[in-house]
Amino acid sequence: MMTGKANSQQLFMQGKLKIAGNMGLAMKLGKLQSLAPKDGTPSAAPTAAVANSPAKMVFDGLQQVIAANPSVVKDIAGIYQFNIKTASGEDYWAVDLKNAPGSVKNEKAQGPGVTLTIDENNFVAMMTGQANSQQLFMQGKLKIAGNMGLAMKLGKLQSLAPKTAATPAAGAGAAAPAPAKAGNNSPAKMVFDGLQQVIAANPSVVKDIAGIYQFNIKTASGEDYWAVDLKNAPGSVKNEKAQSPGVTLSVDETNFVAMMTGKANSQQLFMQGKLKIAGNMGLAMKLGKLQSLAPKDGTPSAAPTAAVANSPAKMVFDGLQQVIAANPSVVKDIAGIYQFNIKTASGEDYWAVDLKNA
Repeated sequence: MMTGKANSQQLFMQGKLKIAGNMGLAMKLGKLQSLAPKDGTPSAAPTAAVANSPAKMVFDGLQQVIAANPSVVKDIAGIYQFNIKTASGEDYWAVDLKNAPGSVKNEKAQGPGVTLTIDENNFVAMMTGQANSQQLFMQGKLKIAGNMGLAMKLGKLQSLAPKTAATPAAGAGAAAPAPAKAGNNSPAKMVFDGLQQVIAANPSVVKDIAGIYQFNIKTASGEDYWAVDLKNAPGSVKNEKAQSPGVTLSVDETNFVAMMTGKANSQQLFMQGKLKIAGNMGLAMKLGKLQSLAPKDGTPSAAPTAAVANSPAKMVFDGLQQVIAANPSVVKDIAGIYQFNIKTASGEDYWAVDLKNA
């Protein structure tokens, strides 16, 4: 999980990761995971640029989406420089999401907050959801230098890069004709019922997300509507159309269940045109937080026993300590304390990661 080879949501849904305590803090686990690097040094020897390349198509699409959603500048508040390795050399792109209205330029950035170096094929795969940025980083295929807090917002930037086949159609969030109720015990209903229970147990998520989602779920018998209100305390989940939703998501039932249980990636579904999004893109980018609230067998474990020294887990935590020491600003960004109970062959090992007290 910490090296990007396993998905924390899937482990949670499979009962292999137990979480107890502040769910809002647990939802920041992705930020913590991204701090465990391998070969994270910046590369060198830049050379030339390539026009009309696959990378350029991604950046051109990104420019269009940023122009249509200027609020993302306030949300990310940073400048990215991408050094794209191509067959003919190295191509530079500056994505300015600090200075309104935001821009994408085929040049070196002035005062970038973070610089990412990656080859063109991996860049395109990463931005279109076909490759995982954490895995590329851990494999040494993505080099990051600069502000790690800004680097951790890369997922938001990725979600802005649409494919022509997957761009939200006009009115994608509007109601389809002849809506029909889904079965009372449908797979989607089971997910929403579980979501309601978790929201009731963790009302602080309303403040964290601060928005209303409408889901238009396509089923065999028609379309089923669900309103997830995470704007008005204490939060609610209702089998009806939302009143003034911030964002509307349209997806078929099978893909919805797979997405919410961690078996499908929302960015990939979006890029493939299987997930349509209309409305506030900033709110849409918080979908990961909402997904993490749909638990399965998520009760806390018991009976801790012993500790293990010099284990693979210890190597991860030791590396994490070094990165935190080099990036103390992450304490302000996460502002919480994690306890990990690691089950080993000889018992249970305890680790405390304090990202609350500087």
